[in-house]
Amino acid sequence: MKDRQGVDIEPVAELPEAKEEEATEADPWGSTMAAAIATNLISLVGVVFLVPVCMKASANHVTEFQSLSSGFAAGAILACAFFLLLYESTHLIAVEWKNEVDVLWRWGTMIMAGFLLPALTHIVVTAVMGGQKKSDSEAALRPASTRARLISGILIGDFFHNLCDGFFLAAAFKGCGESFGWTVLLGTIIHEIPQEIADYTLLTGPEVAWKPVKALLSNFVSGLGVVFGAVIILASEIGDGSTGLLLAFGGGVYLHVAATECMPRIYKGGLSPKVQVGSQMAFFVGAIVIGLVLIKHEHCVPEAADGDSDPHAGHHH
Repeated sequence: MKDRQGVDIEPVAELPEAKEEEATEADPWGSTMAAAIATNLISLVGVVFLVPVCMKASANHVTEFQSLSSGFAAGAILACAFFLLLYESTHLIAVEWKNEVDVLWRWGTMIMAGFLLPALTHIVVTAVMGGQKKSDSEAALRPASTRARLISGILIGDFFHNLCDGFFLAAAFKGCGESFGWTVLLGTIIHEIPQEIADYTLLTGPEVAWKPVKALLSNFVSGLGVVFGAVIILASEIGDGSTGLLLAFGGGVYLHVAATECMPRIYKGGLSPKVQVGSQMAFFVGAIVIGLVLIKHEHCVPEAADGDSDPHAGHHH
C-alpha cells in the first residue's frame, strides 16, 4: 500500500501476532531454573536415613546398598553421555566449524577436559588442605586437619561438580529445547542420588561425625552450584558451537563419574555373587531408563543457512 505521494505505508501491527514462545525457547529461564532447583533438592536425599527403618538398613548393609545404587547410576550416566550429550554435541559443534578435523579435536578435547576436571579439583583441594597424611600416627596428632581436608574435599568438590552440572543442564535447555533438557535432568538426578548419599554417609560417619541436620544443610549449600552454573549460562549469549562444546564437556564429566566413582563400588571386596549380579542388572536397568527416551527423541539439530534442518551440518568425509 502507498500514500498519495507514492510512499510505502508501513503497518502499525500485523496478524497473526508474533509468537512469544520463540523468545521463551531462546532463554528458557523457567524450565532451566526448575530443573536446577530439582537437582539441588537431591542434595537432601540423606533425609531418608533419618527414618528408623532406613537408618538401620543402611547401617547394616552400607556396601550392598552403595553397590546396587552405583550400578544403576553408572548405567544411567553412561547412557546419557553416549546416547545424548556426546552424540548431540557433534552436530552443534559442526555448525561453527565445518571441517571434520576442526570438529573432532575440539569435541575430543572438551570430553577429556571434562573427564579430568573432578581429578584436578581433588588435587587442588588436597594441596590446599595439606595433602594426604604420611602415617596413622601423624593423622592422630592432627585430627582437626584431617577432618578439614575431608570436609572440604566433599563440599568444595561437590560444589564445582554441581556447577558443571548447571553449565551443561542450562546448555541443554537453551541450545536443544525442553525435551532434551528434561532428559539430561533425568540423568543428572540419577547420578546425583548415590553421590549425595555417599557424601552424607561420609559427613555423618566417624571421620567427620557431623549431626544429620548439619550434614544435610552443608550438602544443600554445596548443591547450589548447579543453580549458579545454570544462571551463568542463561545470562550469557552462547552460540550453537559453544553449546556443543559444553555438552561434550558435560559428557566427559559424566564419563569420569561413572568410571571412577560408580563402577569401582560394584567391585568392592566382600560383596556376595548375588549382590554383584544384582549390581550389573541395576546397570542395565539404568541404561534402559535413559535409552527409552530415544523412542520419541528428536536430535538437537541446528538449522542450516537456508533454514532447513541439516542433521549432518559441517561433516566432510
